[in-house]
Amino acid sequence: MRALIAMTVGATISFLSACSTNGDEPASERGAGAQGGKVQRIIGSGLVTNPAGLFLATLDQNGDQIVTDTELDAALKDHWQTADTNADGTLSSMEFEEWALLAMGSRETLPNRLSFDTDLSGQISVVEFEIGWEQEYAAFDANQDRTLSRNELLARLPRRPARMPSSMRGQMRPPPGQTPPGGRPR
Repeated sequence: MRALIAMTVGATISFLSACSTNGDEPASERGAGAQGGKVQRIIGSGLVTNPAGLFLATLDQNGDQIVTDTELDAALKDHWQTADTNADGTLSSMEFEEWALLAMGSRETLPNRLSFDTDLSGQISVVEFEIGWEQEYAAFDANQDRTLSRNELLARLPRRPARMPSSMRGQMRPPPGQTPPGGRPR
């Protein structure tokens, strides 16, 4: 049993390291994407996409890495048919959550069903579904050209302040007479 676990862990580590490197690119550019001729660090820069961006990226039908409003419209019709499992013309909360799990990876993603149910009827109509996704699409379209490039689907995570090691706390004090952040002058 231990041998099986060790082999599984070893295979996983090998697989992950193979996925994270590409022998054709310099080590300084691994994990980077080109944008406008400049190399942009994706992993180290804190760029991510949210479930809505992930969903919108999948709507690229012709493989050009751009999602057009035409592709959005066509895909929404297909997704509506998938989501409306009982074909009654509306999505119940359960139908939406099952579709969200399939399309965005989780039932608890944003936008959620309340983002679409604008009349608060407890049901999502096809019009609410389409308008909701058109609003999401427009929110991602930073340059307002009615297309979504991959870099428009990314968001920068805010930088969290580094925590000072406990061994150094209290050693860095403001000069006498100045007020430390959130404190009294010393």
